[in-house]
Amino acid sequence: MSKYQYPDVEHDYEQECPKCGHSPVSNAPCYGMCESGYHDDSDEDFLLPGTSMTSCTECNGHGRLTWCSSCGYDLLEDKENLITEDKE
Repeated sequence: MSKYQYPDVEHDYEQECPKCGHSPVSNAPCYGMCESGYHDDSDEDFLLPGTSMTSCTECNGHGRLTWCSSCGYDLLEDKENLITEDKE
């Protein structure tokens, strides 16, 4: 399943794509089965859970996916134009 077919897609009409200017941008929770953008690689070690966390390869540690629904641009990959919750 690609992020474009994800069933829990929400559309943010207050943001626009920095590449093509299209609004809305699409948001969805990460489908990589991560916990807030990270995987716990120490699951086999029941004595020390949570000691080996790695960044999720699907969402790159963001815990969600954000992309332009028109051109497909991944807004979370662009550090300069990164859309965050606290950015107006």
